[in-house]
Amino acid sequence: MTYTETNTSFSALYRLAFYQPQYPKQAIQISCQPAQAIDNHNLGNASLPPPYYLVGYQAVKPGTCTIKNGNFILTVKVTASQS
Repeated sequence: MTYTETNTSFSALYRLAFYQPQYPKQAIQISCQPAQAIDNHNLGNASLPPPYYLVGYQAVKPGTCTIKNGNFILTVKVTASQS
């Protein structure tokens, strides 16, 4: 899956829900170019009943990031809008 976000304030939030037995939280891998184009986002008290869990990310600057967990792969591309 690929998601492209055009955003000048870089406040785009991404929330992903995973099934813990199939996609363990400790197996999440994130790679970005440039480094740290997305950051972890505090979900506050948002939660799911076990065995599901939520993770959140926020775009902080233009770049491309890939989030992997098992056979789940999400590529997020954040670009500055052309105003």
